[in-house]
Amino acid sequence: IDLLDFTPAGFVGLDPFRLNSDDEEMDLPTLMWGFSETTCAVSTDQAAKAGYQASEEEHRVFYKITNDNGEGPGHCSFT
Repeated sequence: IDLLDFTPAGFVGLDPFRLNSDDEEMDLPTLMWGFSETTCAVSTDQAAKAGYQASEEEHRVFYKITNDNGEGPGHCSFT
């Protein structure tokens, strides 16, 4: 598809699903939104935190949403 023939300028991850921090490093700016507590079946270490750790240190932001009280949004709110 011709419209998809481009190089992305960055990545925004809304608590992305089951990433592995050992995967190949992302070499583009990233903004990851994640939660402080595990929700649904996705642990905090498998979602946004893993994406943040796989991105370059100079070009990354991790926005952590506190959901320690068990109320409010969870991972399934974004997937």
